[in-house]
Amino acid sequence: MYAETILNTIYRPVFIPKEQYADRQKFDLLTGEYRNALILNLFESQSKELMKVRNPRERLSDQQLDERYAGWTAEKDADLEGCWVYYPWSNRLLHLLDEADFIELRTARNRHKITLQEQNSLSKRRIGIIGLSVGHSVALTLATERSFGSLRLADFDTLELSNLNRIRTGIHNCGLNKSVITAREIAELDPFLHIECYTEGITTDNLNDFLTKDGKLDLLIDECDDIEIKIKCREAARPLGIPVVMETSDRGLLDVERFDLHNDRPILHGLLSDIPKERLQNISPADRVGLVMRIIDVSKASLRGRASLLEVGQSISTWPQLASAVTLGGGVVADVSRRILLDQFTESGRYYVDLEQLVGNTAGSPAESVSIHTEKPFDLAAAIATVDSLSASPPEIFLDPEHIKLIVEAASHAPSYGNVQPWKWVYRNGRLHLFHDKTRSLPFLYYKDILAHFALGAAFQNVVIKSAELGYHATSHIFPADNEPDLVVTIEFTSREPVDIASSLSPFIHIRATDRSAGESLQLTDTDLDYLGQAAHGIIHGRIDFIQDSAHIRTLAEVVGACDLVTLLHDEGHADFFGKVIKTNEEANAESENSIPLSTYTSDPGLLTALSIVKDKKIAGILKDIDGGNLVAGLIGRTIATSPCIAAISVTSPGQEAFDSGRIVQEIWLRALKLGLAAEILYSPVVLFERMKNGDGLDNTDMNKIQRLANHFYNTLKLPIESGPVFLLRIQKSATIATKTNRLTLDKILFIVNDEI
Repeated sequence: MYAETILNTIYRPVFIPKEQYADRQKFDLLTGEYRNALILNLFESQSKELMKVRNPRERLSDQQLDERYAGWTAEKDADLEGCWVYYPWSNRLLHLLDEADFIELRTARNRHKITLQEQNSLSKRRIGIIGLSVGHSVALTLATERSFGSLRLADFDTLELSNLNRIRTGIHNCGLNKSVITAREIAELDPFLHIECYTEGITTDNLNDFLTKDGKLDLLIDECDDIEIKIKCREAARPLGIPVVMETSDRGLLDVERFDLHNDRPILHGLLSDIPKERLQNISPADRVGLVMRIIDVSKASLRGRASLLEVGQSISTWPQLASAVTLGGGVVADVSRRILLDQFTESGRYYVDLEQLVGNTAGSPAESVSIHTEKPFDLAAAIATVDSLSASPPEIFLDPEHIKLIVEAASHAPSYGNVQPWKWVYRNGRLHLFHDKTRSLPFLYYKDILAHFALGAAFQNVVIKSAELGYHATSHIFPADNEPDLVVTIEFTSREPVDIASSLSPFIHIRATDRSAGESLQLTDTDLDYLGQAAHGIIHGRIDFIQDSAHIRTLAEVVGACDLVTLLHDEGHADFFGKVIKTNEEANAESENSIPLSTYTSDPGLLTALSIVKDKKIAGILKDIDGGNLVAGLIGRTIATSPCIAAISVTSPGQEAFDSGRIVQEIWLRALKLGLAAEILYSPVVLFERMKNGDGLDNTDMNKIQRLANHFYNTLKLPIESGPVFLLRIQKSATIATKTNRLTLDKILFIVNDEI
């Protein structure tokens, strides 16, 4: 009987000293001593699994694992490796990996939700749990995640059959102390975690010991039923600076009290502050229910919870708890505890994780209101003053208003990153003036207005093409990119013979659309390349390099994918892309003239899913912190790599690089359409490589990454890294029909203002 009593209190496994199995002879003696035990040799399977975990890029077959393990043990006796652990209460002897390897393997699937640095930090933390009903679920969840190194458990109670409605353990444990049961289950999960049980529960005599022995707790979790203990443990934890967490299993109610940050805050959020201290000692049964109601704020409890409170001591003996609520509470407390210990959550307060509210009937609920961005009005008066200040001779001809509209409407179909359409047009006394509307630019992606002037150049090229079709020759005066009034181009028209519609590129202006799908196998002929290359004719210092080598295309694809990823994970880049370019609520923005629905942004379902996930800014932040998200980059790059040809466009004319590059790209694109090809502009390298020059808005990690990408990029193109902006246009044969984005209406971009003559 005495031996049985002792056995029922044991909760720590026995680690067999290495000396007892230092060689084969001693090992045989050891197994002889434990011949009546159940011996489980798990070392081989764990070693093989560790090999898989350490080689994530390889898909090792069972045969390969067997071969590697055999090679590793060729000159070893596997029985003498690792460690041997004996569990007295179940009479089992287990052969396991040694501590470091065991921990590495057991936490392998925590990463990167818990980083290696965070896991190491958690392994040094001490947690105390009072009360092992909800506490049992909390303790096992914390242990499973390995969110501590040392755990103290306190509960005087023994397990009863009625407890099994919420405590997940076996019937054979009935009659055992709850803290011992929990400690054993943790030891069977991970024998290297240090557990200490206070089987007498928390008393006035041992409370300080529980909180401070061998170093004070980093966190106290209160799940006990005794109101006096709830109060006393907080009063003791507060001056010690120990934070307290409590979950009540009703509506997912969670209390967090950060005494480590604010040791002057009232306990239990001040809910009992107006009650005399003597009434909080030796609490009578009559006062108990009232105090519980105040602590849980009964007005916010669930309907059945409120009803049950009134039934305690009547039709039921204690506060009811369900397994689902206890399991949820265990997860919630474990999650919040981990974030507190990692300094990722610093608030005190009361929180509800109410499943009935979160997962409930929502029919008939009002639609969420959506904030609509209002553009700053274009200052037409200032624009007119600017053009009137220009000295010029009278124009040769005045255009018919309908022709002006046709020309500007064609110009509006030019590409612009994010479909922002950063243009305003003013036709005044025979001349057409193009202004940069900076209110439409994106803070991060339109850095130094490079992409804006690129788009304006493409729009101007459409003007040239459409004018020729109508019988006009468009001549231009281009102003500096940093021109204060944002006037970019003044265009004057002269008469000429209309271009034959059969040879014109004009019909393709309105059907041009970005095609982000994977391309079909195609080899462009020399004739095709020569025709596309003519797009640079007339552009001084314009250059087009056609890349068709598959290895070089793959390299460029990887660079673009990686640059896109840097942009998506950057705070401002993320805000530009997901806040302004991509629709986050398609129904509310159905009439938007320039946003792009995420559902139409890509035809790749994998990328669509990935972008839907990265859309959450917090997820993007986590991915950046762990240097993750490479799947996104890979999916983007994979599509680009299918391109049979990528055109690299660069211009060395000072002050006109982006504008003239836009002209060339638009011309190539229209020529490609005429050849039955599709295209997509790859913008991100241009923006990031320009930012890299002085590090604007980039941290050191971004800078180092972009520098490496720039080296790959320019080496592949055989251009000096000091080169100016290089735009990429992927050209392909597509099996899909690209979705054309909406255009701003003419009344928003064109202003015809002529003096009366």
